[in-house]
Amino acid sequence: MRSDIIEPLTTALDDLELEINSYMDYISGLSLNFIHSDELILTVGKSNTVYNFLKVILGCSAVYPDGSLKAQSGTFGAMLAAKHFSIPTYVCLPPYKISPINFNLVSVSSSNAKLTNCLAKCTPAALTTSLVTSDLSVEWLDAPSRLLPTDLIERTDRACETQTKLPTPTVWMPKWDFIPPGLTSLFLTTAGGQAPSYLYAMVRELFHPEDITESMNWVQG
Repeated sequence: MRSDIIEPLTTALDDLELEINSYMDYISGLSLNFIHSDELILTVGKSNTVYNFLKVILGCSAVYPDGSLKAQSGTFGAMLAAKHFSIPTYVCLPPYKISPINFNLVSVSSSNAKLTNCLAKCTPAALTTSLVTSDLSVEWLDAPSRLLPTDLIERTDRACETQTKLPTPTVWMPKWDFIPPGLTSLFLTTAGGQAPSYLYAMVRELFHPEDITESMNWVQG
């Protein structure tokens, strides 16, 4: 009885390890299908997957079934610019970055749910206990040194110490952008290019229904 449980589990873990180790080769192999001569390519941040795709397109930290995603700060602006100029946007998506549940920005107590939802989507700091979200990491802040040179920060601190009239500067550096659905043209996966509408089917393939239900219960609890 024990072997009946352990053997399939071991096989599944081996398959998952193989997929994680080989996803970069699969995705980078798609580059010839999406990169053409005399094209201007725009990307944001550093991603090994994007680098192997010939430094093209966008990476992500997580993708949700409705097509929204979490990515490095600055990605949202790049994707809005691409939409404005009608440029297709592709996101490299290894399977282990797919979330089984949506980001779930849903107001549970606010009398002005529509406004609260809008604020939360645009500014992660606006998230409050009245909002249910499956990923609180969008509130994380990054080191100011990513935005400002370290020596500049040190000089400013010393100046503030010697001249008490100077206020100590506060630098807010969001770590992540939350990108709503509708801005991604195609997700580049180990199975090829997939439309955002196919993400729900991918979730059903990757996760057991009971796991999805348990994840929902955990978020809502």
